Amino acid sequence: MPRKQAQWWLPIALFLLLASAVGGFFLAFNIRRGPPVEIVLPTPTPVSIRQVYIEGAVAAPGIYDVRDRDRLEDLVKAAGGATDQADPNLFKLRIPQANESSSPQRVNINTADTWLL
Repeated sequence: MPRKQAQWWLPIALFLLLASAVGGFFLAFNIRRGPPVEIVLPTPTPVSIRQVYIEGAVAAPGIYDVRDRDRLEDLVKAAGGATDQADPNLFKLRIPQANESSSPQRVNINTADTWLL
């Protein structure tokens, strides 16, 4: 009886071996490959620097460079910080119009109000 069982297993084992070889061959050559992967590193964006004039209750009023991500607090620190007379809850920001002159306003010191001087 042992010989008959060995005779049946041999053709089955050969069939499975052949089927796996043929299947592996088809899988190896019929795999659809997508487009190649391209790795693109982000290019650093240039930092925009603008000049801002700050005056009022700061230690060193003047023109300072500010970058895109700077905050108002950064500008005040660049100007030496707020003085003791400054109101930390009140800031005024004025953005001039495009057609507005950037030259200083002329004031007649004989007739001007006190706040203008």
